[in-house]
Amino acid sequence: MKNFFKIPLFFLLLIGLLVSPSLFAGDKEKAVAYYKERDYKNACIYMEKAAGQGDAEAQGMLGNFYSDGQGCKQDHRLAAFWNRKAAEQGHPTAQYNLGLQYENGRGVKQDYQAAYHWYQKAAGQGNASAIFNLGGLYYRGLGVTEDHAEAFKWYLKAAQAGSIGAQTHVGVLYADADGVKQDLAEALKWTMKAAGQDYPKAQYNLAMMYYDGEGVKQDYGEAMAWFQKAAGQDFTEAQYMIGVMYSRGLGIAQDKPAAIQWFILAAGQGHSKAAYNIAAIYYNGDGVAKNGAEAFRWTKKAIEMGLPQGEFMLAVLYEEGVGVEKNPAQAAALYRKLAAQGNAEAQERLDRMKRGKGK
Repeated sequence: MKNFFKIPLFFLLLIGLLVSPSLFAGDKEKAVAYYKERDYKNACIYMEKAAGQGDAEAQGMLGNFYSDGQGCKQDHRLAAFWNRKAAEQGHPTAQYNLGLQYENGRGVKQDYQAAYHWYQKAAGQGNASAIFNLGGLYYRGLGVTEDHAEAFKWYLKAAQAGSIGAQTHVGVLYADADGVKQDLAEALKWTMKAAGQDYPKAQYNLAMMYYDGEGVKQDYGEAMAWFQKAAGQDFTEAQYMIGVMYSRGLGIAQDKPAAIQWFILAAGQGHSKAAYNIAAIYYNGDGVAKNGAEAFRWTKKAIEMGLPQGEFMLAVLYEEGVGVEKNPAQAAALYRKLAAQGNAEAQERLDRMKRGKGK
């Protein structure tokens, strides 16, 4: 589980008039005004003055400045120093941020129990991100005994407190019966709640529910609509699934060139199956002209991205001389490797080559 994003600094700043810093304003107010004017250097200077006077809010903000490297030179140790100052004064956001630093080992030595301690402090003051991350510690058994039921309780609290990430995760746990009894209606409810807030992971999950008919009547049109929303935010898996739907003609007219374009987008973000599917389409001439060179190029990309089945395709290309000079020895070496891993089709191809019936 990825950690919940640190709360954007802008929303931590005090609400004030969008005016130039006043000579009569306090240091913190001057820092806020400079920040709003995007004069981050002066914002850091005046926030440091305010923090040095013991202002917990300013200390927490300064911790963010050092963490983000905005105005102040990025320094995670100084971020932890100022977060701790604010956290010890009871500032909930600083408590959460300090917990996050301990969890990730950023600016401090990684210490899950310390992370748990500070998350608990922040959660006690209603910080939804801290509540969510407590669920993560229980879910993964970091600093506490692994307990998915306890994790679910914290995730649900965070979801109820408005954490979109938690709402998404609660939907997944309800669907998978993970730490809670399966309830597809609740899974749909929470997933829709998060998806409606433009959260791409939730939009993708909702699309998959429509795609699979899980907790809702199967509807490829709705699936495509939600995949499109997530893909519009560069969500890789959604881009891949749109390619799949175009390739198979699910809920939309089959269109292999369109499928390739979506697979290219996903492959550009490291999706190995997308790269493999492009190779397969060009190899088979499926809806597009056969192109051995492209089949070979995308097969190599799929392998570089770590897709084991790409090696089988590569062996076939070497055996048949498609997109590359025919190389039976290289093909046989790959088939042997795959056969040793239990690939029956590779063994069959290898046996055929031995009988002299390979292409």
